[in-house]
Amino acid sequence: MEQGKTGDSTRGDRRGSPRYVGSVPVQVDDLWGGADYAGVTHDVSSTGSRLYTQGTLGLGDLVRLRLFLSEGNRQPTVVYARVVRSGAHTEPRSIWPCDAAVRFDVPISLGELPGFKLAVGEPG
Repeated sequence: MEQGKTGDSTRGDRRGSPRYVGSVPVQVDDLWGGADYAGVTHDVSSTGSRLYTQGTLGLGDLVRLRLFLSEGNRQPTVVYARVVRSGAHTEPRSIWPCDAAVRFDVPISLGELPGFKLAVGEPG
């Protein structure tokens, strides 16, 4: 699992809950477009996530996410979300061409997130 910190956590961030930076696998099912994509998280909060995905997600798309939050736990956390931001990844040669943010329909319990760090500037 990768981990890290972000610089300015307030830039464009509208989430009201603390954000944790770390990478875990995610399966993205685009419920409107019918496509399934592999991806990884950049960060996660109880109300949303920033994702890098192999396929492009459209603004407003409804997606089902299967987040593999726990090491050794083969059962993913399943959550429905809406895409609130989508664009090209800043690294053009990345295997993850799409950089998207999603807002969960229902907040999730994060419990313990091994390898994740509280984002810089977050209360905690």
